[in-house]
Amino acid sequence: MQRIFWQRAKTLRELYQKIDATEHNDEVNDFLADRRVQWLFIPAHSPHHGGLWEAGIKVAKTFLSKIGNNYNYTFEELSTLLAQIATYMNSRPISPISDDPSDPQPLTPAHFLIGRALDALPEINRLEQQIGSLSRWNYIQRVSQDFGYRWQTEYLISLQRLTKWRDVSSNIAEGNFVLLVNDNEKPQQWPLGRVLEIFPGTDGLVRVASVKTSKGVFRRDVRKLRRFPLDNDESLRKEHSDQ
Repeated sequence: MQRIFWQRAKTLRELYQKIDATEHNDEVNDFLADRRVQWLFIPAHSPHHGGLWEAGIKVAKTFLSKIGNNYNYTFEELSTLLAQIATYMNSRPISPISDDPSDPQPLTPAHFLIGRALDALPEINRLEQQIGSLSRWNYIQRVSQDFGYRWQTEYLISLQRLTKWRDVSSNIAEGNFVLLVNDNEKPQQWPLGRVLEIFPGTDGLVRVASVKTSKGVFRRDVRKLRRFPLDNDESLRKEHSDQ
């Protein structure tokens, strides 16, 4: 045990000497300058200055505190769990890529990080199994799946504008791309569709829409449809400009 300790201490000492070397600093500076990397710092103990990335960290910490706070993770277990959580959060749809409703791929944060969407292998549903019967690895899978289901549900809810009844939000229109809300959908699965026809009521408000997806054409209550975040922002700007 003592031998392992000294080996690790030697490795850390060598790493520190390399980082502190002038050659290494010059190499890092040249690398950052060639790629025009700029560092933006926020005040200490002020995570709200971080904006969207700190909001994402807050969401992950909040869910983790609810579903696995009393579990003592090893470094490898926590690293694996956080990597899976990052996969869920970076798979969220931002905007459609193609005008074809049969194309199931939306634009996601992963496209900016690795240039493509994140893929997930099929997994056994651990949420229906007793925690006491799970191995440590299967328990990590369960916590990850629990996070995925909860976070995806919360994200879809956030796409729906919640206003008081006296305020009227813009209707879904023909040609809009939407996300279909399905309670049985697995995490990282985002069914997309294009609105073909709308069915307004006598008050002019749209409550039902016909949506074309890769699996066919379906009629859905507008409460089960969500517009993309960018579309919501554009509708908000249009409403403010009209006012």
